[in-house]
Amino acid sequence: MLTSRLLRFAFASIFICKLAVAQESRPAAGTALSATITAIEGNVQVRQNEDAAWQKATVGMKLGEGAEFRTGPRSAVRFEIPPDQTVTLDRLGTVKLIEAIARKEVVKTDLGMKYGRVRYDVEAAGLAHDSTIHSPGSALAVRGTRVSLYDQPPFTPQATSLTGRATFRNTKRQMVGFGGKAKAKITGDGVSPAQTALVDSILRMPDFERTEQQIRELSFLFTHSGAVLGNVATSNVAVRDAELPALIGGKLDFVLRWSYSDAADLNLFVRTPLGETFGNPPFILSFFPGNKEVGQFLATTFPQSSPSGGSVGLNHIGPEGIEIASFSNKPPAGLYVVGAYNFIYSETPVDTTGLPKIPFRLEAFLNGKRQQLLLNLDAAVAGTEAPRFGPVYKDSIAITELAATAIQINPGRTSTAVRHIPPSPKPTPTPVSAPQVMQRRP
Repeated sequence: MLTSRLLRFAFASIFICKLAVAQESRPAAGTALSATITAIEGNVQVRQNEDAAWQKATVGMKLGEGAEFRTGPRSAVRFEIPPDQTVTLDRLGTVKLIEAIARKEVVKTDLGMKYGRVRYDVEAAGLAHDSTIHSPGSALAVRGTRVSLYDQPPFTPQATSLTGRATFRNTKRQMVGFGGKAKAKITGDGVSPAQTALVDSILRMPDFERTEQQIRELSFLFTHSGAVLGNVATSNVAVRDAELPALIGGKLDFVLRWSYSDAADLNLFVRTPLGETFGNPPFILSFFPGNKEVGQFLATTFPQSSPSGGSVGLNHIGPEGIEIASFSNKPPAGLYVVGAYNFIYSETPVDTTGLPKIPFRLEAFLNGKRQQLLLNLDAAVAGTEAPRFGPVYKDSIAITELAATAIQINPGRTSTAVRHIPPSPKPTPTPVSAPQVMQRRP
C-alpha cells in the first residue's frame, strides 16, 4: 500500500513538473489563444488557474492558458480553440490548457489530462498543428486528426484515432505511430494497433457469447500476463484491492480470490433470496463455451446465470485466481448465500485427510461499496455462536469441500448486515452439478 502511494506521488510529481516546464519553456513569440466553452452537460466546473477557486462553467465562457476543466458523473464539456480545434472532456475527468498559441502557419496546443477521457478534433485546414495531450501514464501527439485519449487508473491508458495519423507514447515509454483513413486503437501496454485489434477480436468472438463481466475480466487479464482457453482463465499475478474497481461493474458484485503455489480450481456460487443458484462449474466444463451440447448440460446442471439477473464471470484456475458474480440491474432484496467449492462438491462426506486446503477470501460490493459478510454461518445457524460480521470472509477448503457465508442485501439501504439467521438448518448453498455431485437444488 505504501509503495503504491509513493509511486502515485512520484507520477503526480513528474506530471506537475512537466506542466511547469511546458509553461516556462514557451517562447514569447506568437499570439496566445483562448478556449471558449460551447457545450455543457451535467456538473462541470472551471478555474482560471491552479490558485483560483473552482466555479460553475457556463456556455460562452472564455478561458486562457493555465485554465482547468473538470467534470462530474454523467457530465461532459466541449470547448473550442480557434481556428479549428475542438476538445471534449468526458465524465469524471480533469484537463488543463497548458499552452495554446498561434505562430505564423503553425498552431501549438498542449493539454494536460490528470485523468479521464478527452476527445480532440483538429480540422487542419491550411494550418500545421503541433498538439499534444499529456497524461500521467501516456502522451498522444496530434497532427491534424480526430483522436481520443483515455487514462483513468487503474485502467490501462487507451488512445483512439478516428481519422488521420497520431503518435502515442505507451506505458513502456515507446512512441507508436498509428491511425490513417480508418479508425485505429492502441492500449497503453500495446506496441501496435494490430495487437490491440487482435485482443479485441478475441474478447468478442461471437460464438462464445461472453457477458460484459467476462469481457471486462478478459481485458484486465491481457494486461496482467494471463492466458485464456475458452472461458477458462489463469494468471500468476494476483489482483490487488486497488485494481478491483476495474473488474467489478454491477449493482451487486461477489468476488472470490485465492492464492496457491500450484494450479487450483476454486469455483464461486451464489444462492439468491429467490432460491436460484448459479455459479461456475469445474474448469474442464468451461473449455468449450461455444459447444451446444456442453452449453445445454451446463444450463441444466451448472447454471451460470439466474432469472433474476445474476451471472458469473470467467472460470479461473490458479495459482492466482479470481471469480466474480454480479447483478447488472437491481438485485433481489433478501438473504444471499455465497460460497466456494474446490473443483467438485460431494454431499457424501469424503475423507480429505492429507489433501491440500486452498485458502480463499470472499467479498461483496453493493454499488461499488464494500459490504459486511457473516463470518460464522455454520455456528450462527446452529445457534452455538452469535453472528459475527466483517468485510472479508476467509476460509480454506480441500477438493470436494465447500464453505459459504451469507449477506442481507437491501438495495435501497446502506446497511446490509444480516439481521436474522434462520432457525432452520443451514441452507444448502450448493450449485447443482454432474451426477452424484451437488444434485440437490436449494
